[in-house]
Amino acid sequence: MTKMKLRGVVLCLVASAAILTGADSGSTTKPLTENKLIQRMYASATNHRGRTGMFNQKLDETLCNQAQAWSNNMANRNMMYHGGGEQVVGSGYGSPEACVQGWINSPGHRMWVLGGNGRCGFGVQRSWSGQWYYAGVFR
Repeated sequence: MTKMKLRGVVLCLVASAAILTGADSGSTTKPLTENKLIQRMYASATNHRGRTGMFNQKLDETLCNQAQAWSNNMANRNMMYHGGGEQVVGSGYGSPEACVQGWINSPGHRMWVLGGNGRCGFGVQRSWSGQWYYAGVFR
């Protein structure tokens, strides 16, 4: 592994630890449902659901853990890819809200965000190259 690539991996791991542990608040046990970026994704999705007359989904810690694991996986590979199942993914968006809007603009993704599922979870991670990766899980 080259020094540059190793440095990128280390930076990604440090960024992951900061996001997952809630470094912005100094807490080391902060649930993902309280992560500011995840809350922004949830608020954006809830806003879109409200505009269409849909009920609010519950932001679920277990589903956030699944989505975060997938976002971390994509960021570690520096590559977006679908893992199948009840999730949507995105990359290259400048904000969590832009990602959710991108999902809303895509019929295949829109059906998940605006579907009849009662629970949702989101994950956000930045790769060593600076690229943001997003995931949403719906059940």
